[in-house]
Amino acid sequence: MGLVAYVGGSREALAGAYLNDWRIAPLTLGFYGVFSWLLSIWVHERRELRESAERVERLRKAANADTFTGIANLRVAERALHLFATGQRRYAVMMVDIDHFKAINDQHGHDTGDQILQRIAEIMKSRIRVQGTVARWGGEEFLVIVESVTRNESASIAESLRNRVEQGTGETVKTTISIGVAHSDSGQTADQILKRADEGLYAAKNSGRNKVVTF
Repeated sequence: MGLVAYVGGSREALAGAYLNDWRIAPLTLGFYGVFSWLLSIWVHERRELRESAERVERLRKAANADTFTGIANLRVAERALHLFATGQRRYAVMMVDIDHFKAINDQHGHDTGDQILQRIAEIMKSRIRVQGTVARWGGEEFLVIVESVTRNESASIAESLRNRVEQGTGETVKTTISIGVAHSDSGQTADQILKRADEGLYAAKNSGRNKVVTF
């Protein structure tokens, strides 16, 4: 009788264990289902956050870049000028103008003129790199701001820009630029330095073009 009782008890225990295992399986599947659902939500939200951040970055770049040449726009140039002026840092301002640009458009077409604009922007950006700011000032004019340079260094950089443009635009129409340079060590405000750079550009244009004039 004792053996029968023992066997019967064992069967009940095994049956209970079987039933418990049977109940655990759906719970386990349910747990993993909820986990997978929550994980998919997290992945989706992460993807949306990343895409949102990328959209914001694209908008920021679009707001700060000239849409045609890809370099900085007028807003960035003005902000950089203000930053340098208020920070009491030594810097140079270069006003750059493409020589005879209207004649290039008239003789070779606006498509060629557009290619030249883009090529010159590319040359200047590659030369300046992290030294400062290269911006399209308007039309065929550019503004270059270089920080932490002496007067002689800024004149040398401007001459390098002039030479690189002259040597690097032959694949379309060989083009030259004129540059006026002003330096912050004159103790003037940013607007005054900008005006002096513009006067230098005017002097370079009037003295034969394809020149650098430093005030």
